[in-house]
Amino acid sequence: MVRLKLTPEEKEAIITELAERMKDTIYMNAREKAEEALNDILKTDLHPNDTIEIDYKFQFIFNDILQILGRIRRKPQSKGKG
Repeated sequence: MVRLKLTPEEKEAIITELAERMKDTIYMNAREKAEEALNDILKTDLHPNDTIEIDYKFQFIFNDILQILGRIRRKPQSKGKG
């Protein structure tokens, strides 16, 4: 078992990286998901106020987080302005 100890900066960087990966996944699959949604709509009798759901499921493994953290920790830290 591994328990991560993150600085606030590391936590923010990991959140940003995961968000970017999620955006990339949505972007790459958006057309396919839209087509699936429209196909489902065309098979169903809907009322004007019915909701339409398009679901995404993101799966990461813990090693993804460790890889991101390793990359963050390998980067040289800036020593301020100089």
